[in-house]
Amino acid sequence: MKKNLDCMDQTELQSVTVDPDQPDAYRVYASRKLLAVRARLEGQIPLAMVMEGECDRIYESMPRDLRW
Repeated sequence: MKKNLDCMDQTELQSVTVDPDQPDAYRVYASRKLLAVRARLEGQIPLAMVMEGECDRIYESMPRDLRW
């Protein structure tokens, strides 16, 4: 099932990262997205931008049927 990980809050992202039933790509994306969100909240904008770039690369490498 497709999930739009960009619309999830921190709690939802965390749950994806530890759910073994989620595709690996979702778990990795969710972990980077969670780091990006936390970095922005802490004012660490350069780190957030790096993690968001990682998210973009992960998304682009996902099979099309997993993309949202």
